[in-house]
Amino acid sequence: MKQITESWDMIIIHTLVQRLDIKTKKEWELHISNKELPTLQQLYTFLEHRCNALESITTKPKSNEQRQYMCRKISPSYVSVKTMCEVCKESLAVSQCHIFKQLSSEEKY
Repeated sequence: MKQITESWDMIIIHTLVQRLDIKTKKEWELHISNKELPTLQQLYTFLEHRCNALESITTKPKSNEQRQYMCRKISPSYVSVKTMCEVCKESLAVSQCHIFKQLSSEEKY
């Protein structure tokens, strides 16, 4: 294609910056100078430093805290519901009632 790729920096920078989280985007805007256009290499360097900083401040939970979250007991609860037919007053669902099944559509409603 023989196109000059140096001029693509701004397009790539814009595309990448749009995908950053709000805090990182704000830090990037504070990092770049307003007098010069940033280069793609400057963005790469900024992101590398930002990742290193975030990785170094990320704290892992202590073993007791981690164990506390992992060892929560879950106890199932069950609800028992007895169905009673409104037609024959027996302990079964209306759809299983022989009397209800024999009724006409008008009588069912």
